[in-house]
Amino acid sequence: MAELFEDRLCELVRNYCHIFDVSSPGHRDKHLIQNSWEEIGKELNVPWTVAREKWRQVRDRFVRAHNKSASKRSGDAADGSQDHPILRRLGWLKPFINHRAMATNYPKNDMPSEDDREASVHTVYHPPSPASSSGTQSSDVTSPSSAPSPTGTAHEKKKRKRSEELTTVDAALLQRLEDIRSETQENKNMFTTFTTYLNSFLLQLPEHDAKRLVKEIQQLMLCYG
Repeated sequence: MAELFEDRLCELVRNYCHIFDVSSPGHRDKHLIQNSWEEIGKELNVPWTVAREKWRQVRDRFVRAHNKSASKRSGDAADGSQDHPILRRLGWLKPFINHRAMATNYPKNDMPSEDDREASVHTVYHPPSPASSSGTQSSDVTSPSSAPSPTGTAHEKKKRKRSEELTTVDAALLQRLEDIRSETQENKNMFTTFTTYLNSFLLQLPEHDAKRLVKEIQQLMLCYG
């Protein structure tokens, strides 16, 4: 099953030369590379990051097998190393291998030009379909940014401004109520003072004069009643 998957993967990758051919104009286009991997992943029914990681593993095995085969003397080639399945499967990739990387002893990063560029392409992980739920998730996947929403910030500012406005209105109403209370108290004090004075004045008058003054005040009050 794994071999069938790898065979299909290699066939699909071969159709996108900009993935493995460093001389291709599209090899430096990270968006084109990602779109190609997404198409390959869709064909294989797996996340594109899984397809890309699996390709790297297959390609690395090919490079190691090729290096091992190339390191043998021509007289030792009869041991059958040229018949290694990975060499037959990816024989078409040989012209595109980085020769400097092949000269090293089993390099970990045998094709830095592709890896370095592909490593800069990160995206949100797309959950695999039920048919591919057993696929391995790639460590390249990153979670989406949790940056604060501009809309939420604007809403908070608007809410804070409304609260400040309400506070200002409340303060003005409280101040007005206090002014009215003060005015009422002042008027009350004035009337109380006048009543006290009038009562004291009447007590100082002779009785008949006091009665006459009270009668005159009552008649005057009727004019305003």
